[in-house]
Amino acid sequence: ASWQQQFSPWTVKVLTEGNQILGVPFTAYASILYRNLTVLKKAGIDPAVGIKDWADWLAQSKKIKESGFFASAKYLDFPWAHLNFYGGIKGAQLGLSPDGKSLTMDVSKYADALQFMKEFQSYSSNVSFADQAANDLFTTNKMAFFVSGPFADPTFEQAKKNSGLDYDYILIPGQTADTHGAVYGGEFLAVLKTTKTDSAWKWASFLADAPQMKRFAAGIGRYVSNDVVLADPEIKNNALLQLTSKAFESAVPEVPLMADLPEQFLQPMADNGTLILLGKETPQQAAKNAIDQMNQSLQNR
Repeated sequence: ASWQQQFSPWTVKVLTEGNQILGVPFTAYASILYRNLTVLKKAGIDPAVGIKDWADWLAQSKKIKESGFFASAKYLDFPWAHLNFYGGIKGAQLGLSPDGKSLTMDVSKYADALQFMKEFQSYSSNVSFADQAANDLFTTNKMAFFVSGPFADPTFEQAKKNSGLDYDYILIPGQTADTHGAVYGGEFLAVLKTTKTDSAWKWASFLADAPQMKRFAAGIGRYVSNDVVLADPEIKNNALLQLTSKAFESAVPEVPLMADLPEQFLQPMADNGTLILLGKETPQQAAKNAIDQMNQSLQNR
């Protein structure tokens, strides 16, 4: 393949505005679910059975809590975390309307995600998943599930070597058995105005080329927007990368793509999620209020 043809078509499409390419595809990620197999087994759950859907996930979480462990950490106070569950509903979208003044986010679907998160929280720790303490709960066999990206794996792999952590990773269960949750994001390379444009471009194009991208993929299991790399036999054997690649299938973006957004645009998701935790809003109220507040910030720009 030529240099231009090696990049994944969907990323090229995202980076295209009119007849202009805004950047060169680089790395990307999609979120997955890590499972502590020791905790599952002690709770009487066979890891090989998997998790069918949200109802099954809650049933397993109940058994875990009753066995003296935490199902997971706290997710309601963190916007990025919300999207992992919202992405697990068939047809979920996170984009902007053509006029850029409202989200394409569906209130009823978001409410369903928040309802699940509220129930999930009842079996989980009050430690935020973004805190180091949540990692510690997982690596010391006190917590069963941890939602994150492939970037969490090196920590768990090290714990496996140091203390025998027994874990695996699967797709985040969806609302129904025929879908799964995930959020995706990534990076692209661009050359800004400089007196050394040619040198900057050579460096950017070198980094994005298949040999370098293979090192990213093989070294850290990071999904890359390069079809030549993804077809490489060595990369095909990388279980973490292949799982994150599959997670892309129904993932929602971490923010509306290529959009000029107000500062702290997603903050209403955290604010209203916290109100659910405090018992001051229902998931249905929180979903409507969060989307209304984000839409208002778009209209006030």
